[in-house]
Amino acid sequence: MRGVISLLVIPAVCLIVSPAAAIMGIGIHGGVDNITIDSFDESFTLDDNTSVSLLREEISSPVMFGANFGIDALPFIDLELSVDACIQKYNITYVTPGRTQAEEATFGRVGINATLLRNVQVWGALVILLQAIGIFGIIIALELAARKKVNTQ
Repeated sequence: MRGVISLLVIPAVCLIVSPAAAIMGIGIHGGVDNITIDSFDESFTLDDNTSVSLLREEISSPVMFGANFGIDALPFIDLELSVDACIQKYNITYVTPGRTQAEEATFGRVGINATLLRNVQVWGALVILLQAIGIFGIIIALELAARKKVNTQ
């Protein structure tokens, strides 16, 4: 009787294909944003014939941080929301005849993303099929080994 239960329980346990899933989750992330804004050097003349130059240094790889929130409890659809922001200080220089003025400015960018994910059930069916084939092979191997043992006694 114990062998029959083992032959029924072990294959049933192997066929369970339900990965652990969270109902909801939150997280934070940070890093370096992959954005570059080239430097700027432009000269122009005002109405009173005053020459002015505007110089801005390059903005490259600003610090990025963000947060995300996910809901996985909805049937067949997962919802993920994330917010990213990056920030970097840079210098602007104004040059006029007889005067140069430098100021520090801040570059910032904010991004908001919403994603709906659809769970694909095909992979679960494929895994069940592969596990069933494997279990079937194990059962045949055990049966052949048992017959060989019975025949040798």
